[in-house]
Amino acid sequence: MHEALKSGKIWGEGLVVNGQEPMDATNSLQLLPNIGVIPHIGSSKSEARNGMAKLDAKNIVAFLNFEKLHTCANTKV
Repeated sequence: MHEALKSGKIWGEGLVVNGQEPMDATNSLQLLPNIGVIPHIGSSKSEARNGMAKLDAKNIVAFLNFEKLHTCANTKV
């Protein structure tokens, strides 16, 4: 997958569940500009889901305003 993303054969990828969470910041996939990684969202408590939704919304607003994301593992992208 890494080579396909790097070469542009795959336009982009979104990852949710990984072997290690949070994903290691030096993971070669995470360093690509055309990949998005979010934490596992399989929680069952509504408080956790509401908190994640609020954080997602804050990150979307920050992204659209060209601001630093609140939870960005790869700040160089």
